[in-house]
Amino acid sequence: MTEVTLARALKLKNRLTGQVLKLGQRAIAHNSFVKNTKSAYDTRVVFQEFCLTQSNLVEVKTKIQLANAPIQEKIIEIGELRSHIALLQGMNVTEGPQFVNRWEDDGTEKTRDYVAAIGKEERDLTVAELEAEIDSLQDAIDVHNGTTKIGLNFDL
Repeated sequence: MTEVTLARALKLKNRLTGQVLKLGQRAIAHNSFVKNTKSAYDTRVVFQEFCLTQSNLVEVKTKIQLANAPIQEKIIEIGELRSHIALLQGMNVTEGPQFVNRWEDDGTEKTRDYVAAIGKEERDLTVAELEAEIDSLQDAIDVHNGTTKIGLNFDL
């Protein structure tokens, strides 16, 4: 059994995900080839490696999920805070007189006066506060990921 920190397991998960994708594509690309020629890869061997790598990925993902139970609320909260920020950043904060691409009957340019319930300054301040909250939550998650260890049933 190999013991690793969650931080390392997360990196391993990303690497295994890439390997599964690469091996799957390789198996697809080299399964059929011209008779009496040699394929660059033996698809049966590639597919066996694909299945083993996929099995290891399932183990890593499962153990990460179980080890993250104590911080799951923080992980979910970060996602919601990011959604909150995206909503605020997409908010129209136009204020004051704005020209409209039309002319009045008397030949003058038409303007409309806009008011924003939440102005640009307030929006930007709220976004900064939410980002600070995300940083604080992420710091706690990083401590958890750096100190929590999981055991893997395969060698790295």
